[in-house]
Order: sequence, then C-alpha cells, then structure tokens
Amino acid sequence: MRAAPSSTRLAVTAALLSYAAGAGDAFAFTELGGVFTANMTGSLVLSGLTGRPGYGALVAGAATALAAFLAAVYAASRAAPKGPEPAAPG
Repeated sequence: MRAAPSSTRLAVTAALLSYAAGAGDAFAFTELGGVFTANMTGSLVLSGLTGRPGYGALVAGAATALAAFLAAVYAASRAAPKGPEPAAPG
C-alpha cells in the first residue's frame, strides 16, 4: 500500500532535517573541540515539522530553548578565562 503524497513528503522532510542535524552535530563535535550541540539542533528539527498538532506551542518552546541556550553560551563565554594569544606566524 502506498503512502499518501503528503505523508511521504513529511517523512522525507523529517529524514532530511534529521540528517542535517546529525551533520551539524558531527561537525560541531569534531571542529569545535568536542562541543555536542544536539540539544539545540533537535529542537530546531522538531520545529520544522509544520504538520504536527500544536505547532505554535512547539515553535514557542523551541524558540525559548534556543534563546536560553544562546544566553547561557554568551554568559559562559564572558565568564571563561581567556587563553594565551596565538603566536604570530613568521
């Protein structure tokens, strides 16, 4: 039995968003010194699923989580001790 076109499109969209989130997490983990960002990318992936019931509440929750995450990153970056300046090439 074939799935309806809208459910197929939704499944493909969810799979592509999941892949993008995983790729972003892998990049962040390997290139940013072991930082794992799954908590934010997962929220953003879920906010992309517009066909879900209660979409407005989902987007509001994801936006709140993202704002809190950004505020915490800013606060932590201001509080963290600064490392030595890199040596000039030459």
